[in-house]
Amino acid sequence: MNELNLFWVILLVTIMATPPNTTQASQKITYFPSATDGFSDLDQSSYVYTPSNADGYGESFYLNAFDTHENVVTAMVSITNYNPFNKGMGSFDINWIEHGKTRTIHQEFDSDEIKKDPAKGMRFGKSSYIKVDTESTEIY
Repeated sequence: MNELNLFWVILLVTIMATPPNTTQASQKITYFPSATDGFSDLDQSSYVYTPSNADGYGESFYLNAFDTHENVVTAMVSITNYNPFNKGMGSFDINWIEHGKTRTIHQEFDSDEIKKDPAKGMRFGKSSYIKVDTESTEIY
């Protein structure tokens, strides 16, 4: 068996033995134990919006989701105090690829437009929400 055929056999076995993306997506978040030995375990407060007035404060959530039809959604939500004239401002970026078509949304919000909503999570403006949880995440 030549090297090229061996490569394809190994690739096929890897694809068949690797769990599908939907299984991997349902796994809980992990992080690098060698670099975080002294850190406490993540709890619910690690997944929620925690505004601060501290200089240099910044907080982001990056989410990546996909379905069995190979559609992909990524979202980046950021809050920052790096703008001295608008501490606590934020941005909301969503990119998704559905059946090969790419769509992008970028919105920026002043600090007074970002609020916690008990039912829906963090509200940006009038209609953008993100609810990050240990079990699932919702964006709408």
